[in-house]
Amino acid sequence: MLHTVRGSRRHNSSMVYTPSGQQGLRNSLEEVYQRRDLVHLGAGSKVPLLRNHVWLVTRGMVKLSCMNEQGDDLLLGLAGPNEIFGEPLTNIDLYEATTIGDCDLLCLSIDEIESTPHLAITLVRAMTSRMRARLSVCLSTLSSDTITRSETPGG
Repeated sequence: MLHTVRGSRRHNSSMVYTPSGQQGLRNSLEEVYQRRDLVHLGAGSKVPLLRNHVWLVTRGMVKLSCMNEQGDDLLLGLAGPNEIFGEPLTNIDLYEATTIGDCDLLCLSIDEIESTPHLAITLVRAMTSRMRARLSVCLSTLSSDTITRSETPGG
């Protein structure tokens, strides 16, 4: 069930929780959207994936998954505070998003993002930061896996 949260007062006039290093994203979004309604979803809710819209997580965590040919649920990733997800960002057909806990989300249309250069730049920077962090984790995992294999007999 969708519930809107009026403005940002629910969060002590801070619409978006931001880990250190992303203060710019928080300030940009508060500046543009502080009077806009957030969508509140309870734990276990399906987030509607709307054509030409993305969702920005302002509070909580969303599980991104898809179904394989056998009907198994495959975890694609998690979206947390200051991360976006949505239909325009994937080419997977059976993609779905489910809240892990209570979440507050902001829905943004692609037209709105394209017509607001400051918002578009801010979101690109946030996505770049996220991709760098994920790449770092992948490289670290690959590196430790390579070291483990070279230390085992026959590796």
